[in-house]
Amino acid sequence: MTSRKFFDEPLIRAKIGKIQFPKLCPVCGEVTTTSTWITTTPRRTQISRANWRVGFYAAEQKRLCLALNEKKSFHVHVCENHDISDDGEWRTRLLAMLLISIVASLSIFFFIFNGNSFWNGDIFNPWMHGFLIIALVSIVFAYFAFKPNALESSFQIIGFDYDIQYVWLKLKNPEYRAKFVEENPLDTQLANWIVKV
Repeated sequence: MTSRKFFDEPLIRAKIGKIQFPKLCPVCGEVTTTSTWITTTPRRTQISRANWRVGFYAAEQKRLCLALNEKKSFHVHVCENHDISDDGEWRTRLLAMLLISIVASLSIFFFIFNGNSFWNGDIFNPWMHGFLIIALVSIVFAYFAFKPNALESSFQIIGFDYDIQYVWLKLKNPEYRAKFVEENPLDTQLANWIVKV
């Protein structure tokens, strides 16, 4: 059974090998001075467990001559204000994951000790405030670490067609979207909905 997904802003369906990105920043629309790569891996949804699938392991893929999941990269022009450096962003995300892991590990002991004190008749442990504050700070830090940056939120790759010949892009800046369609008139289509298979 297929389901349609509707979007408020029009999506762009573009042929992967023939895309020409405008020399405007997708975030602010200014003339670009630098460029960056946006990379994604096309995936298909799987109903069963992945390791039940034939060709899940790389050795089986080579033996059966199946294609490996290849990455698709798009060279997008951006201004200096919206040029991203992955090193700092990934370090922040790694630190957030480490902090959340430590807090999650300590929360097991927190609930055990808090349950014990509640069972013994104590209503509220004094160190419970400290743990809850640390947990709240780590959740807020993780939210800001994993929140999409300006480029990721204005230039979204929605997905690929089944044979990975076309990409579906969601561009929030209407000027950039119009310029993109103008520079790729034969290889782009606008749509407000897609069919998810």
